[in-house]
Amino acid sequence: MNVYAHTWRKSLLGTSSDIYELRTIKFATPNIGELPLDEINRDLKRTFPRDPFFLNHIEKIRNVLLWYAHTNTALTYCQCFSFLSFVMYKTFWQNDKRHAMIDTYYCMHKMILIIKPLLPKLSNDSGPLKFAQTLESVIYLDIMKEDRELYLRLKGSPIVKIVIFSGVSCYFLNWFGSENAAVLLNYIIDKQASTMFQRLLHFTVAFFLVQKSIFMGFEDEKCLELLHEKEIINFYSVLWKAKSLNLSP
Repeated sequence: MNVYAHTWRKSLLGTSSDIYELRTIKFATPNIGELPLDEINRDLKRTFPRDPFFLNHIEKIRNVLLWYAHTNTALTYCQCFSFLSFVMYKTFWQNDKRHAMIDTYYCMHKMILIIKPLLPKLSNDSGPLKFAQTLESVIYLDIMKEDRELYLRLKGSPIVKIVIFSGVSCYFLNWFGSENAAVLLNYIIDKQASTMFQRLLHFTVAFFLVQKSIFMGFEDEKCLELLHEKEIINFYSVLWKAKSLNLSP
């Protein structure tokens, strides 16, 4: 049994009555020809490929993504959805195999709303870039509160923006293994969307603070090269630091 599943359902779906009502809604069969099936199939092969659970459940995870794409025509699919659906499905399946798909589908709606401003609707959508610029300013200010030396090193560097688009836009789930990804989601998930967003920001700021030695010791290009090797990132050190931060205005 997975101890996270009950907390996630309660926070994202509501009461037992709410969950029951959601589970009784009948879905129409999607028209596969109108959905990004090829893109989903391509990304699924790259989502936690070393996790043995994945191969046995890939069809059901694909169906969750197709359901979501069918009912969200404005933003049918982004690669981060595959990571999110996998982590949530696995967690729910370990607690309730029968309802894992439907619970994942509904929870994804709440989770994607948090990162949606960073996800382009079209190739020429300028909205995510504008939102990232605002987010970048907030992250700089939070880093400055904790470590002015690090702030001065990062300000003007492309590193923060790159981390926003490569990590924040996916809840950093693509940076760690599926087990750590579940731990991270458990830290972020809350009934309040504002709290989830703030925790995601805390994790981002903590990431920079914990990796300070890399940023202070190397030029931008080398830093990005090192960060690409995500094995050097101590997940729990970043998580513990995030939990300790008090960045309220």
